[in-house]
Amino acid sequence: KRPDNLTVYDYYLLGTERIEKITVADEQEAIRLLNLAVKLDPEFARAWVELYHAHNILAGFGINSESEIKAAADVAERAVRLDPSDAEAHAVFGMSLKEKGDNARAKVELDTALRLAPGSAEILTFYSGYAAGFDEPERGAQLVDQVIRLDPNYPMWATSFYSSAYFMAGRYEDAVKML
Repeated sequence: KRPDNLTVYDYYLLGTERIEKITVADEQEAIRLLNLAVKLDPEFARAWVELYHAHNILAGFGINSESEIKAAADVAERAVRLDPSDAEAHAVFGMSLKEKGDNARAKVELDTALRLAPGSAEILTFYSGYAAGFDEPERGAQLVDQVIRLDPNYPMWATSFYSSAYFMAGRYEDAVKML
């Protein structure tokens, strides 16, 4: 569901922009802004999706890792409950489940995300990084090939998914090119 309140959407856009900077301060500010969005519109699933990304990135920095991972898992689950038709909500919920070691459910969620948005470069990127964990390393590399064709100007953060997918598929030269 789209927000009815433009202030909610402003907070969402500002928060999303901060996430892309990938610094501790920017992720913390993104969380603040996105929390303002969901406070005004708790049904806005996409803001919950972006909160997942910000919490997950902070966890990667080692900032309160356990509490950030739990927060990421909670907001991912909430996002998919709020909007079961949102492909990215399924993707972040799947990634959250994978991080908890629930591979079977994670694969179902990521497959659902791909089914809902088969041409989404972001979802293809996410899946590529997790495919080897589903015993599908070659599929991961194929998804990277597909996403690079779709978006040859892919974001820098995507290279960690791509290099991992290529490496796990035994495509070492391609993996090194992503570093």
